[in-house]
Amino acid sequence: MSRFTGKVSKAFILILLIGICAVSAWASGNSASAAPSAASVTASGYPIVTDGSVTLKYFLGLNPVASKYIRSYDENLAFQELQKKTGIKLSFIHPVAGQEAEAFNMMIASQDLPDLIEGPERYRGGEAAGVRDGVFLELTPYVQQYAPDYYKMIKSDPKIWRDVTTPENLLPAFYQIKPVSDPALMRIMVRDDLIKDLGFNNLPVTIADYTAIFKAYKDKTGKGGLIPVENGREKYFIGAYNVFPNFYKDNGKIKFGPYEAGYRAYLQQFADWYKLGYINNDFPSLKNPQRQSMFQQGDTLAINGGIDNFLIWAKDLKIGTMPTLYPRINMGDKLHVYDWEVYPVKAEGKVAIFNNTKYKTEAVRFLNYGYTTEGSIVYDFGVEGVTYNMVNGKPQLNDFALNNPEYPPEAVNYILKIFHGPKVTRTGIECNPNTILFPDVFAIKQQFAQDPDVDSDFTLPNYSLAADDVTRAGKIMTDVNTYVDEMTLKFITGAEPLSRFDAYIAQLKSYGIEDAIAMNQKAFDNYMSKN
Repeated sequence: MSRFTGKVSKAFILILLIGICAVSAWASGNSASAAPSAASVTASGYPIVTDGSVTLKYFLGLNPVASKYIRSYDENLAFQELQKKTGIKLSFIHPVAGQEAEAFNMMIASQDLPDLIEGPERYRGGEAAGVRDGVFLELTPYVQQYAPDYYKMIKSDPKIWRDVTTPENLLPAFYQIKPVSDPALMRIMVRDDLIKDLGFNNLPVTIADYTAIFKAYKDKTGKGGLIPVENGREKYFIGAYNVFPNFYKDNGKIKFGPYEAGYRAYLQQFADWYKLGYINNDFPSLKNPQRQSMFQQGDTLAINGGIDNFLIWAKDLKIGTMPTLYPRINMGDKLHVYDWEVYPVKAEGKVAIFNNTKYKTEAVRFLNYGYTTEGSIVYDFGVEGVTYNMVNGKPQLNDFALNNPEYPPEAVNYILKIFHGPKVTRTGIECNPNTILFPDVFAIKQQFAQDPDVDSDFTLPNYSLAADDVTRAGKIMTDVNTYVDEMTLKFITGAEPLSRFDAYIAQLKSYGIEDAIAMNQKAFDNYMSKN
């Protein structure tokens, strides 16, 4: 195992642009060498090689929970099984947590590239740009012959095909595909025990409901009842005003939420709450662990959080915690805020192959394994007879996985099995220890997912900008998002009066937001035209 350490030096920063510009010619010019002997390579099926002659270097972040127990995915049982079943050895490169982007840029600048990379979207312009520049292998000539299971899956549904291809219909990576979605993970979580102590029998739904409980909590404790996210763009509250915190689609038209009138209404509500002391004064400086700790201690009533973790904590801490329905102005309002697993292609877990690898076909065949029946079971369940057993023809996690004496359920996902990665994956109730062990939590998630007034109409698919728009759009949105974050906090805290909202809109326009919207519209239209 090797790790990247330290910060990117000034020298690396200076050569980064040169490295990125040069890498395309370098990658396409690097010829394959030292390939395994023909006798060791199988014609089809698995194992791919029989003599252990192929080792793929794999750039892959080590999950923070797993890192408390293991030093490398070399110690992961499922990864060990993958290597046994495919005959391909893996040499993991784990960047230091929090420095993944820096480590990636160092690789590009130094041209010292591995074979596989999880997170190819880190490339400037995303994985589509990486393929155009010749950094990542364009998979189209390979998948039909060497990844038939992946090819069959991505051709099975036009929605999947659109998500996994570039605007030019090229294939840049292997994506995680989840045919059946789970109920939403994130909600506004509230301390329902404290709400009941304040005299409220029902969970808040409308903005007026939240105002009432925040007032009662402030009157009783002197504390703010809500701790928003650091930049103030609290998406589920924003959704109540019929906009999104970023780009979204509205009847096929691309919009940018902070450029819409609804965003002003959101800011006005949060500014009113802040002035009344209903929002924690220090929220811009509070990190997620601090917010969670304050919530657990009863120092606030509501924060945005993951349902599973919060409800499991609540059991351990013996406190009352519940998710809420998405906030709305009035009961019966139609909301378009649902954004969890709307599309079968998941954003995380994608893996690309660097174009300079001398093992192109072997790498493609290795990644295809996650889309076979056998391979997907290894990813989701681990090793038969060790972490799972076949019951009535279906894999089921056993007691060693569900009640492991060394690893908590969340760590099991990354030590005994592979939670993220290039694969066809199943629902949590089938293969996630946290979900299986707490069926009551899953039932609550299902219950709150059954809201007839909520849909996912605003959620954007995984489209890529046209090649000639990537750099320009990136520059615009860097300026725009920096300014939106700055002004959102100023408007909420009262440092800037909302009478200056029109000036704020004019500034966004001067940054080129309408050009960025147009570029995204073009990309979305191209995405929808693919079949």
